[in-house]
Amino acid sequence: MRRNISSLFLNYAKLDRKRTTEGLLGLEEQIRATLEHELTQKFSPDLPQGASRRSSIRVATDLRCTFGALPLARDASIKDLSRSGVFIRTDAPLAVGSELWIRIPVPGRGTVEVAGVVAAHVGDEGSALRGMGVRFAPMGPDAMEAVDALYQSSIVQRFGVPTGGDGSHWGLD
Repeated sequence: MRRNISSLFLNYAKLDRKRTTEGLLGLEEQIRATLEHELTQKFSPDLPQGASRRSSIRVATDLRCTFGALPLARDASIKDLSRSGVFIRTDAPLAVGSELWIRIPVPGRGTVEVAGVVAAHVGDEGSALRGMGVRFAPMGPDAMEAVDALYQSSIVQRFGVPTGGDGSHWGLD
């Protein structure tokens, strides 16, 4: 049976997290790299291999958030999410290099707060999609688990329940 995009993406996410927390064995790294290549080809076919600066693949989403640098706080929306950062849609992006915090509601878990650094701006004033790319700062295990849950939830919302049932088994077959 051919596996769907959601299954592939979730397996990639699981291996990518393990890579950053525990390290991967040779075969696991080969599988992760193959999944990353297949998914990148699917979502960014014109991107030359190795050209992405992101450490994990983004998934489109639409999450509410609050962000700021003390003492300011602004409401905004997250338009894409990866394990290493987000794109925040806002008409008032912070300067590149600014440190900030982001609060994101996580269903069933309350709110997660993560620190980050503005890495890039997108769009000019008045642009339909204006905002900033934010790279997450190192985070503790609870925040990492919450970000992973949002990432996996966004994958399922975007691509559907993984092949093989209710989504409770996302491991490698």
